[in-house]
Amino acid sequence: MPRQKADLAQAAAQPEEPIAPPPPTATIDVTTDAADVAALYDDALLFEILRQEGSVDDPEIATGIVALDAMSTFGSEVDPEAGLPEDWEDIEAQVRDQIAFATQVAEAARRFQELFQGVPIACFCFDASGKILEWNRACESLFCQTADHALERPVWEIVGRTEDADITRALVMSVAAGESYEGYEWQDVDPYGVTRYFLANTYPLRSIDGTITGGISANIDISARKYAEHALQESEERWYLAVRGNNDGIWDWNVRTNQTYFSARCAQILGYDDETEVATSREEWMRHIFVEDRVGVSEAFQAHIERKTEYYYAEYRVTAKDGSQLWILDRGQAMWNRNGQALRVAGSFTDITARKKYEEELHEAKGKLEELASRDGLTGLKNRRAFNDRLEVEFERSRRYGNPLSIVLLDVDKFKHYNDTYGHPAGDLVLKTVAHLLEASIRDSDFVARYGGEEFVLILPHTPADAAMRVAERCRSRIEGHPWPDRAVTASFGIATLQAGVNLNRDELVKASDEALYASKESGRNRVTHCLNLNEEIRKAA
Repeated sequence: MPRQKADLAQAAAQPEEPIAPPPPTATIDVTTDAADVAALYDDALLFEILRQEGSVDDPEIATGIVALDAMSTFGSEVDPEAGLPEDWEDIEAQVRDQIAFATQVAEAARRFQELFQGVPIACFCFDASGKILEWNRACESLFCQTADHALERPVWEIVGRTEDADITRALVMSVAAGESYEGYEWQDVDPYGVTRYFLANTYPLRSIDGTITGGISANIDISARKYAEHALQESEERWYLAVRGNNDGIWDWNVRTNQTYFSARCAQILGYDDETEVATSREEWMRHIFVEDRVGVSEAFQAHIERKTEYYYAEYRVTAKDGSQLWILDRGQAMWNRNGQALRVAGSFTDITARKKYEEELHEAKGKLEELASRDGLTGLKNRRAFNDRLEVEFERSRRYGNPLSIVLLDVDKFKHYNDTYGHPAGDLVLKTVAHLLEASIRDSDFVARYGGEEFVLILPHTPADAAMRVAERCRSRIEGHPWPDRAVTASFGIATLQAGVNLNRDELVKASDEALYASKESGRNRVTHCLNLNEEIRKAA
């Protein structure tokens, strides 16, 4: 029978001798069967493995030893005169063929081992009990475990999280029972405590006769993909919460396809039951916008598409489903390609109808406050502050266009004496009446204000000196001719005119009219004086 590996190794260590056939006179009683030849084949394969391991250097040694086995197999009694058995050469050829086959098998095993170790995918093999038998270099790198540490240890002690050991054990055992797993995802924790994700394909390994001897598992690191998926999922969840929980309506416009998306909040703001009812294109959305506002919205949107503005921003009116008017604040930002072409624009709009209403009310209130701040509480006329503002406007207009501008100052004559004699209510009535008479004596384009105390002032745009004299005289005459209840009331007037050839600023113009008023009082009151005639009035007073 074939000798064991130890015996073959001992035989291989003997001095090398050539194989020689028995002497010609020897006779051999040959009684062989198929089992004996198969045993010889096994010895030949074993010797080739010994040669691959370095125990035997020359295949001829193996051949010679196998030949000795053959001699003992064919029989111990040899008849020298009978010569070799007839099939000796066939047996020797079969042995040599088997040795050659064993050499090829061993070379294939070596190449597989090199391939297994060099493949860039982390692969390991395990036996039917789950112990690791092979652990390639990619495993060492990926799992941070050396082969010396991993070999002969159960898979579930080396790979996977500690809390998943039972699951890993069950998977390994099912593979040993014939199950295969493709695309199985599992997790591990690296030495720094960071969770890593892997994708594994694990299959059973079988012997030549089909018996399952263990399994092989190939693993790739998918941590980057999983973390990206987690980030994307979190982003989508945040987007969903933002869309659903935000008070703003979210919209998106695909520039290339002209398709639009409006969130449920958009539909809710506009009074629609479903977001698909809002609009499916940019043009359809524009029809919701007030006609008066469409040009401004289009210009703002186009300016952003052309990258003239950092953001799109517009406030405009839209018509809701029930026909009511809403104000919305619309803003967004585009995404461009490398050529600077807009691919899509996303944004949101907010219902600002309440804010707009409040702004309108605030504007009205502000106007009322400004009106109150610019009105004289007693007479209802504009006050001195309003006069200064209006004079600034009219003075600049007169300078720009060369139109004449006249200022008329007037003062109720001896008003203090009237007040002291008849009382303050009677004095207030006089001031109110004078204010009414002045308003009735001027044009709508003219301006009248209470300058202070018993003084009033008129601004007469587009009015030269002679026309201003006529206006002032009309006012003086009406005041004098009014049926006053206690005694007659009169007023003195002073005029100054800004016209060609007169180089005065605003303050100088007012001062000139004041000097003319003073001249009227000094000349006997109840009269009209223009600053151009001051010398004449002074002469009359003298």
